Amino acid sequence: MKSFPVNKINSKEFRLCLINVVDRSYLDEAPLNLLYLADYLVKNKILSRKQIRIIDLDFEDPVKIVEKFEPNLIGFSVITAFYSLAADIANKIKEKYPVTTIIGGYHISSLPEKLKQPFDIGVLGEGEATLAELVSVFKKNKTSVSDAKLEKIPGITFINKLGKIVKTQIRLAIDTKKADALDWSLLHAEKIFQNQVFLVDGKPQVFKTVRIYSARGCPYNCAFCAHRVVWTGVRYFSAKKVVDEIEALYKDYGVQSFQIMDDTFAISKPRARDLIRELKERNLLGKVFFSHLFIRANLIDEEFVQILKEFGAISVFIGIEFGSARLLKRYKDGQLTNEQVKNSTKLFGKYNIFVFGSFMLFAPTETKEETEETYQLAKWFANQKNALSLGYSVTTPYPGTKLWTEAVDMGILDTDKLVWDDFLMFDLSSGDRDMTKIFFYNDYSDRDTEKIWAKFAKLSNHVQQKWESIPGWTESLIEADRQNQKLRAALALKQRAHDLFVFPKYYLRQILTKPEKITSYFYYFIKDLQRFNKKHK
Repeated sequence: MKSFPVNKINSKEFRLCLINVVDRSYLDEAPLNLLYLADYLVKNKILSRKQIRIIDLDFEDPVKIVEKFEPNLIGFSVITAFYSLAADIANKIKEKYPVTTIIGGYHISSLPEKLKQPFDIGVLGEGEATLAELVSVFKKNKTSVSDAKLEKIPGITFINKLGKIVKTQIRLAIDTKKADALDWSLLHAEKIFQNQVFLVDGKPQVFKTVRIYSARGCPYNCAFCAHRVVWTGVRYFSAKKVVDEIEALYKDYGVQSFQIMDDTFAISKPRARDLIRELKERNLLGKVFFSHLFIRANLIDEEFVQILKEFGAISVFIGIEFGSARLLKRYKDGQLTNEQVKNSTKLFGKYNIFVFGSFMLFAPTETKEETEETYQLAKWFANQKNALSLGYSVTTPYPGTKLWTEAVDMGILDTDKLVWDDFLMFDLSSGDRDMTKIFFYNDYSDRDTEKIWAKFAKLSNHVQQKWESIPGWTESLIEADRQNQKLRAALALKQRAHDLFVFPKYYLRQILTKPEKITSYFYYFIKDLQRFNKKHK
């Protein structure tokens, strides 16, 4: 490979496609990762918003979008479990169009030495500044980009003309304190939020909910967590930036519920007070609330719970993981005990804050006695009045983690013969929580693991049934689902109409070469419009 071609299908302006490769059954939320990339490119005047196209795999065929949009570069954000899906999409695109493809995310950041076609370049770690530099280089070079030019870009990996993988120097992390609020209008309004049900003042209610970040990174280094591959240490966004976003989403889109997706939110009491102070100054305190805040049980005392209550927390997420002290010490970084888990859960209950508890099964060297300890702790949790949900998953050795290294050293993983689809922590495609691949069987038989999985499923269902018994809860879930379906239908219709008027050249080409297809397109567009108006008027 002497150089990387610059796609010349579109010669008037440089264009970039971004694809978040994830199955909707796994996550159906706004693509925050792509929003950060697009926002950075626009604010730094690298590209205009019309030069960026975020592809939604929910209802869009990426090959057809590429044909319409004619991008010069395509960026894929990929986690390990969906690498095969991403490669399949990239292969289909490259069969028709000579475009350079970039892969970013946890997977390639963990395994830069595994870069191979159909991906040309890998972005390692945080992607904003690296992608901006890549786009700038490709924009300046009208025909191709040489190895020499790529070697000067920090934070990437690529295959040079000799077929060797080149990994450039590490790029320094961006200064989060200088970051401005995201421009959420880069996404369609229907993609920004989801409708979810929360118990507020004792009544189930449906609220528009958005995921946001207030920081990057985590002070801990748990053996099973891949996040440190991309983000090391903790870096806060300014309280002003965080509340600027909350205020804009509240005023512009009517969002009242926010899920702060920081790896560990409740680290610093002064930080939480800063956010409270900023909310008070905007007259937002008490008007918005926060759910699913990630918490470390060992950091929680009554004062911290009171601060979180004032902040507007209605639920938190605690990674309980194991009931075994040995397994906690081995795989969970930092001090954590069963007593701390119980005390923090009770404290949250005292202030009417609900808890999502998460457990892990089938860790390396785990004994049947230790699995029983985890089960007993999970059983205790399931019977707490403020237990919101009980999650459980197979211990999965993700690339870049200590668990991955342990699995390779044990001979459990052959890095040349891996099926990436096996690295899905949980599978909801059937509508139930199916058991995924078990990597560490220890002394368990298949029958043993199935029995254990069924026991935890029963506990999880027990918690779910408790909520379903609340008057109005099931009806509210149905209403939230109806509203979310309406959002998806409106989004698909809006995108189809948008493409019709933005890409006239594509449709003119279709009329001239395949008139029967364009007739079909207009037919289904009109039928979709009629169905939408009839169903949602």
